[in-house]
Amino acid sequence: MLKRIAILNSTVYGKAEITLDDCSSLQLVGSNNVGKSTLIYALNFLFIIDGNKMTFSGNRKGDKETISHYFPSVDTSYIIFEILKQRRYCILVKRNSEHELEYFKIDSGYREDLFFRQVDGKQTLLRFEQVKENITVEGINWSHFKNKTEVFNAVYQRGKRNDAVVWLEDNVKSDGLSNNFSKIYRYLINSKLITNKTLKDALIIADNREGDGLNFSQKSKQEIFSLLKQNAEIKAIQGIKNDFEIFRESVRKYKSLSDVVSEYIYAFNHAYSSTLIELEILSFQKAKELTSTSIKLHEELNPRAEELNRQIGGKKVLIETKEKECGRSEDEIEQIKRLEPLEFLKASLENLAQEHKELEADLTRIERLKLSSNEIQRKISSISKKPEHSKIKSTTTQSNSFTRSLQHSRTKRY
Repeated sequence: MLKRIAILNSTVYGKAEITLDDCSSLQLVGSNNVGKSTLIYALNFLFIIDGNKMTFSGNRKGDKETISHYFPSVDTSYIIFEILKQRRYCILVKRNSEHELEYFKIDSGYREDLFFRQVDGKQTLLRFEQVKENITVEGINWSHFKNKTEVFNAVYQRGKRNDAVVWLEDNVKSDGLSNNFSKIYRYLINSKLITNKTLKDALIIADNREGDGLNFSQKSKQEIFSLLKQNAEIKAIQGIKNDFEIFRESVRKYKSLSDVVSEYIYAFNHAYSSTLIELEILSFQKAKELTSTSIKLHEELNPRAEELNRQIGGKKVLIETKEKECGRSEDEIEQIKRLEPLEFLKASLENLAQEHKELEADLTRIERLKLSSNEIQRKISSISKKPEHSKIKSTTTQSNSFTRSLQHSRTKRY
């Protein structure tokens, strides 16, 4: 019998384990979306080997999408079924890279240490190659089922002298990867499948009357024809059921979103009405300030700017005039710098003064001698021809020029 189920890194579970023991009944209690149905539907992988006959929530088959849901990882997602029949062993289920189920048989009960490793005080789920290595190191035999037929024959066997998961009576009929037990057990795994038709089918299977022929009267045939017609109508309705469910869900979402949007609109209008008044008042104040600033700009600031521009123009003209005067002064200063030093001119002036005195003395002597003008002219001519007279004349000219420059420079400064 099935003793334990362990689900590792599958669907909503990181690690889930449930022990069945010898209990006659078991109840799963918990809030919504905690994985109760997921745990029950996992029994499909042990008791319903044919993927097309597996049924999960929403009546999905064991297709690639469902397998990927239960086994999100190729090498680290497992469902382990521990079995106790004659001996204790496990059937491990995982998927390969092609989204197909793989089954393994481990000749030992479920041991958590074979699948986990402690790292920094935390459990880390091992990859399948590491799990196989641990199993081999522990001396535990394991085998890989080559196909689903081998899995089906290992799970279901006739008689009680074997370690099959389910012992079958001799009169139980098998059909490929199904038998009477699996056909009925699928309704226990997923009770949503139970309808009037499936209930009748289950009763026929339980009575081993699947192959019995049925005879119908003409009235029964008419009733059957009517039922078939109604069944066709029901199928047509069921054909649009999913579309209707999607449409109804869309309408529900629309109403929900419409309510939310209405609340947002109300809240916005409520907040906007008071904010709008504040914005209008603020806008009026800003417009008033703008008008006042514009008037001040045209009546005060612009005339003031024009006056300042005129003053700046006058100052520029004055600066240009002063620059020209400075240029002339610099030329005069350069001319002054080219003149003889003042000390030299003073010394020359003193010499000239001495010569002047000597001339006066000579004139006095001339007056005393009572010379005629012609005689005086001849002496002057003779003196003018001497080099000393030219030097005196040049020095006198330089002195007069230097004096005039000093007077002109003094006048500009004051």
